[in-house]
Amino acid sequence: MSAFDFSSERLRHAAEHEPEPWEDDLPPTLKARVPLVSVIIPVSGGLDFTRECVDSLQAHTQPVFELVVVDNGSDDGTPEYLDTLEGITIRNETNLGFPKSINQGLSRARGKYVCLLNNDTRVFPGWLEPLLEDASRSDVASAGPLQLDGDGNVWHIGTIFVPDNRVSARYPLHICLGYPPELVMPLENREFPAMNFACCVSRKEVFDEIGPLDSRRYSFPGYFEDVDWMLRAREAGYRNLFDPRSTIVHYGGGGLASPEMKATAEAAKERNIKRFLERWHDSPPVLFQLPDPGFEFEDRDVSRVKVEEQGVPIDITPLLGNKKRQFQREQELLAVARALRADEDERPLVSVLIPTYNNARILTELTLPSVLNQTYKNIEVVIVGDQCVDDTAARIAALGDDRITFLNLEERGSYPEDPWNRWRVAGVVPMNRCIELARGTWLAPLDDDDEFTPWHVDSLMTFASRNDREFVYGKVRMEKDPGVFEEVGSYPAKHGHITRMAVLYHSMLSFFKYDIESWKLEEPADWNMSRRMKESGVKMGFLDRVVGVHYRERTRFGA
Repeated sequence: MSAFDFSSERLRHAAEHEPEPWEDDLPPTLKARVPLVSVIIPVSGGLDFTRECVDSLQAHTQPVFELVVVDNGSDDGTPEYLDTLEGITIRNETNLGFPKSINQGLSRARGKYVCLLNNDTRVFPGWLEPLLEDASRSDVASAGPLQLDGDGNVWHIGTIFVPDNRVSARYPLHICLGYPPELVMPLENREFPAMNFACCVSRKEVFDEIGPLDSRRYSFPGYFEDVDWMLRAREAGYRNLFDPRSTIVHYGGGGLASPEMKATAEAAKERNIKRFLERWHDSPPVLFQLPDPGFEFEDRDVSRVKVEEQGVPIDITPLLGNKKRQFQREQELLAVARALRADEDERPLVSVLIPTYNNARILTELTLPSVLNQTYKNIEVVIVGDQCVDDTAARIAALGDDRITFLNLEERGSYPEDPWNRWRVAGVVPMNRCIELARGTWLAPLDDDDEFTPWHVDSLMTFASRNDREFVYGKVRMEKDPGVFEEVGSYPAKHGHITRMAVLYHSMLSFFKYDIESWKLEEPADWNMSRRMKESGVKMGFLDRVVGVHYRERTRFGA
C-alpha cells in the first residue's frame, strides 16, 4: 500500500503554482482547481479506446488530476466526445505523431507531476499512488507500472539492451512480452535503463530539466523517443523505476486508427531505430546496463553491470550524474577558453607529453629519438614518471638534451586492482601532471613505448592551422600481432579508431583531464577524454596520414 500523501502534496503545489498567461483562457472552475497530476493523452481516432481509458481514469483516480488531451485530427467522433469532458484539449488539424503531441501536452500541464498515458489503456484502483510515491523521490525520473495486454499477459515491464547485428549491447528490447505474469522474474520494484511511455509518471520539473521528447530526430508517428528521453534522464543521474504495485491494461496499437497508419508506423520504427543507434553509439557502455549483475533473460546477452568497486557492483546512475555535471562544467570552460584564446606565433611551442613507468630502455632508445628528430623543431618534451624505480632518470640525463624535462612522482597513482580496469586508466596520474607542467601552445601526448613519424608534429600543426581546428589526429600503424601492422584512424572519432599518440590539441583545452574513474564507465581514459571533447563541441579534424607507430604493449603501468 502506498504511503503517498495526496492532500498535503496537492495543497503545497497549489500554493506554489504560478499561473501561466494562457491559463486566463481556462474555464473559471478549471482555472481555480490547480491539479497535482496532469494526465497527458495523445489521440488520433480510436474513440472506443479513449472512452474506456478516460472512464477508468475517472473511476479509479483520486480527484487530484487534470486531463490534457491532444487530439490529432480525429474524425470519428472523438472531438465531440472530448467536448463533453472537463479538461484541457489541444486540437491539431493533422496527426503530428506521439513525440510532438506529448510535447504539446507538457507545455499545457499544470500539475507538479505528469502522467503520460496512451489512449489504448485501462487503469485499475490504486494505480496512481505507487507511481507518485516513486516519482516523488529526488533521484527518480520516471516510474512505470506493470502493463498487461488484453489477455492478461505481460505487455511491458521495462527495457533492457542487448547486442544485435548493428551494434553491441545498445539495442533496446522490451522484455517479457506475452509472458504470464506469474512466470516473470520476481515482480518487485526494480530500476531499468529505460521503459516505454505508454504509462509513465514523472515530476514536471524533471521534464523541464531533461527537455522535451526529440521530435526532430524520431520521425512521425514516433518510436524510440521514449527510450531516448529516459537515457537522457539516466545520463543526468536519474533512475527509471518499474513498480508492480501499479497495474494497467495496455491493448497496444489501439491508437493506430487505420491499416495505412500502422504501415507508416512500422516504417518509422525501422528508421527511428537507426537514428537511435546513431545517437547513442558513442555513449559509455554502463549507460545501457541493468544495475542487477545477476539479471538473466532468455539466455540473451543482457547488458548489465559488470564493474565492481571493493567487491560491490557500482551504482551506475549517480556515477552517470556526476559525469554529466563534469561534462557541463567542461562545456562552460570551453566557452571561456575560446573567448580568452590569444593570437599565437607562426611556429608555436609544442609540448610532447610522455607518462612513463620503469620502461627506460624503450623510452630512451625508441620513443624519445622519434620526438627529438621531428622536422618541427620548436618542441619541448615533458616526461613524468609514475614513481619509477629503474634507471629512467639516469638514461634521460645521459641524452643531454635541454628540451627534455623529467619529473618522477614521489607516490604512485592509485589504480584499480582488476588488471583490465587498471589498464584502462594506467598512466592517468602522470599524464595529467604532464599537462600541468606543459608550457607549449599545443600538446602532443605519447606513450613511452611508441614512436612518432618524423613529420608527426609538422603535419598535424599545418593541418590544424589551415583548417582552424582545436584538436586534430591522424592515422597510426598499429601492431596487432608481433610484426603485423595495420593502419588505424578514421573520421568521425569513435572508440577504437583514434589513439592517444595520434593526437595534437591546443593548450586552451588543458582543463580537460584524463579521468581516473573512466574504468567505471568501461572506457579507456584516452577515448573517454576524446569523447568528452567531441561531445563538448571541440573543433576536431582528421588528417588521413600515418603520424606514428603504436606497438603491442610489452609492459603495462603497474605491471
